[in-house]
Amino acid sequence: MLDMQVVIERSYATLKKPYRTKSGNISYRSHRVIKTKDLFKNFDSDIILPQNTRYYKKFENYDFFITEYPPQIKSLYMQMNMGTKWYSYLNWCKRYGIKNGEKHFKERFSIKDINKREVRIFQLLFPYTIFCFLIRPSENLLDARVFIRKRPLENMESSLYTAPFYNIDNNQRICIYGALTQRNILFKMPYADMINSIYGQFWSSVFNHDYDYNIRSYRYQQTFNNYFVWDYLSKYNPFKILNSKYVKYDSLRNFMASYRERTSLTNIDYMSRMYKMF
Repeated sequence: MLDMQVVIERSYATLKKPYRTKSGNISYRSHRVIKTKDLFKNFDSDIILPQNTRYYKKFENYDFFITEYPPQIKSLYMQMNMGTKWYSYLNWCKRYGIKNGEKHFKERFSIKDINKREVRIFQLLFPYTIFCFLIRPSENLLDARVFIRKRPLENMESSLYTAPFYNIDNNQRICIYGALTQRNILFKMPYADMINSIYGQFWSSVFNHDYDYNIRSYRYQQTFNNYFVWDYLSKYNPFKILNSKYVKYDSLRNFMASYRERTSLTNIDYMSRMYKMF
């Protein structure tokens, strides 16, 4: 099958279809002509990028964003009973000779009803947090992942590390059910507002033990495995958090490749778009 041609000039663009002459040679005849400015309207994709965007790529049917946030202390709401985590915290204090560990705990948390499942607020220092958003408004589809790093992203070979959160599956997908219940509002927002809304709802959510894949992956590293330890270090030894050993997930390049495979992402076929315009 012979390919068509698009001839673009300053004022007009011409779609030409191939045919064979009587002598057997291939020639082209004009099929349709449109204004060049109308042709390129189809490729406009100007958007206001969300705050802290480090990477943006437009695929055929999706838009993909990576946002990065520097180290900061965040309030994290966790519905839990203190139970074994409380005793584990006391043992950690004893092991490392931390004299004010119990005092700090009593200042931050009530020790009444220690086994009661209730919402507790932790003040935690987070390293660099990386959020990946895959959005397709035409289908009300939004997929979000979160990772951590010790330093900013540098290139596509940069490593991504497992985020020590509950309520995240082992593919690092965050739960955004609360946001998606308002999908009729959410998907009418500009991308910048949409992502900022998801980011805000993520941090204001109440976490629980429904998913603990990531916490279990840090079972040999108490800095992140025990939020009471993390809370203490955030106040008294923040460098311990930033210099801890993180559990590696994959490189950014490999994550992107697997993401494309799972979601059937394809780059934009510009020639097909051109043909559709005529």
